[in-house]
Amino acid sequence: MRARFINEDNKGIYPTSAEIEKIFNQLGGLDKIQSMVKNGDSISDIIEYYNKNNPIISKRNYFGRYYFYEKLKEMGINPHTLSKQPAQIKKRQDKIRSTTLKNYGVDNIGKSTEHKEKMSKLNKDQAKYANPFSSLDFKYLEYIKGKRIHPDDLSDFIEFRQKTLEETNKNKKDVLFNGKCYYTEIPIYKDNNINNWDKASLDHKISILKAFDQGMTPEETGAVDNLCWCSKYFNSIKKEYTEKEIEYLGFVTKFKRIYNEINKERNS
Repeated sequence: MRARFINEDNKGIYPTSAEIEKIFNQLGGLDKIQSMVKNGDSISDIIEYYNKNNPIISKRNYFGRYYFYEKLKEMGINPHTLSKQPAQIKKRQDKIRSTTLKNYGVDNIGKSTEHKEKMSKLNKDQAKYANPFSSLDFKYLEYIKGKRIHPDDLSDFIEFRQKTLEETNKNKKDVLFNGKCYYTEIPIYKDNNINNWDKASLDHKISILKAFDQGMTPEETGAVDNLCWCSKYFNSIKKEYTEKEIEYLGFVTKFKRIYNEINKERNS
C-alpha cells in the first residue's frame, strides 16, 4: 500500500520505494531501530516513532508493521519474538509497576490493602469462604469457570436435574431417530461398539443447566420437542450452548471439516 504526500503541491502523488527509504534513513534508519530495540521498545513503539516524526507522508502512512518486520529481519532479529527479549520484558514490567504505583500506591496490586479487602468480600459473598481455592469444593471451582451451578442453588439444581432425566427417559422412545445428527447431519448409529463420532447420543436442545437458569420446568426440559439425537462427540463439545449460539460460533462448520478429514484417513 502506498500513502499520499501531505504537501498540496504534490497532492495525489505517491512516493517511490527509493523515496520511502530516504525518509526512513532520515529518521535514523536501522541504527535508530537497533537503539530502540536495546531500549526495550516494542514493534508498536517503533512504528509510532517513525510515523509521528515522518515529515512527508500523511497519517495514512506507508510505515506499517510488515515494513518493520522486514527491517528487523535484515538486522537478524525475529520480529515475532521481539516481545520476549529481556529488554522488552523489563520495560513492560516497569510500566506495569509504575502504573500500579500511580493508581494504587503500591508496585504490585496484590500488596494493596483495599484490593485484598475487596477480593475477600467478593469471595465470601460468592462462596461463603474467603479463599475459594483453599477448598476442595470442585463444583464451586467449576462454577467459577462457568460450567456449573452456584453452590447455593446446588441442591435445587440436583433435584431439578433428576426430575428432568426421569421425564427424558419417559419420552426417549418418542424422539425421532433418522440416522443423522440433528445438528451436523452426519450419519450416527445406536451402537455401543463404535467410536463417539458415529455414536448416537440423546441431547437436550436447551441444556438442563440453562433450562434451570431460565426457570423452565422438568417437564418442559425433558419434553420430546426439546430432545434430539446427535453425535455423541458433538454433544460433548456443544455443552450448554443453544442452537443459535452454535450457529454463531461456527461449531457445525468446524466439526464437519474435522469429521471429513477423519473420514479420509479412515478410507485411505
